[in-house]
Amino acid sequence: MKIISHWPEVTKHLTALVLGWGVFSILLGLFYAFDIMEASKAVSSEVILDFLKVATVTFLIGLIVFSIPLLTWKLLNKKNAEKPV
Repeated sequence: MKIISHWPEVTKHLTALVLGWGVFSILLGLFYAFDIMEASKAVSSEVILDFLKVATVTFLIGLIVFSIPLLTWKLLNKKNAEKPV
């Protein structure tokens, strides 16, 4: 199976963009969440831990989504390099 040469590069750049956007969104959300917590003055540690848990889960999902095409691309390149011509 012949892979179109530019699609792996497009996929790598697109997933990197999505990962970067996800990290930016997490940081922006945490900034506003901490700003609201600072203004309210009565926030329990459980609420803070819940905010951090949600931020961590979304980051990990984004990292997995970023890694799947990258690993697939590397495996396909390895298989194509091993095939005798």
